[in-house]
Amino acid sequence: MTARSPIVLDLGCGTRKTPGAIGADRVPTPGVDVVCDLDAGLPFADDSIEEVILNHVVEHLDDLCAAMQEVWRVCRPGGTVRIWTPHFSSGMTSWSDPTHKRTCTSRTFAYFAPENNSHYARARFRIQTLRLHYKLGGAKQASPKLRHWLDYQLGRLLERWANRNRINIERAERFVARLVPFDELYVELRAEKKSATAPPQP
Repeated sequence: MTARSPIVLDLGCGTRKTPGAIGADRVPTPGVDVVCDLDAGLPFADDSIEEVILNHVVEHLDDLCAAMQEVWRVCRPGGTVRIWTPHFSSGMTSWSDPTHKRTCTSRTFAYFAPENNSHYARARFRIQTLRLHYKLGGAKQASPKLRHWLDYQLGRLLERWANRNRINIERAERFVARLVPFDELYVELRAEKKSATAPPQP
């Protein structure tokens, strides 16, 4: 008996859908399997998705709390949510696109942590991974041509230092990013909810 592949949902996939994922977008471009709008709700059942991908999507949303509630609803207990979005410190990355409506910091998604008990969002997520990228996709993916060599090396050093731990990330945001902006924030979340198969608590 072969193991079932996890159900992966790539929201706002456009023409670059993650291989093997269900591609969802509000524009019916090639590669989109389901046409829907996250701002209006998702046509997927509760607790049906193991992994949700939001690659440069959240900055376009009207209501982040409502969207994260909808993502949380379709996630299975312990499901993974992967988010890439412009970092607040990069004005060029954040605001060169007129469809962008917000920027994010390393603390943005901590708002949904269970211990915060927010009255404005029922969705609960635990941050598993948090990273700052000097360039979109990470400095390690930049082309180290001669004319970009210094920029490339600076990005590698900044990313390595900042991403050592969350204290360094906050230091980088508070002090370093004022002078040398980061382009991108990556966060990996785990959906916190009671399993439907878990026995009732006494």
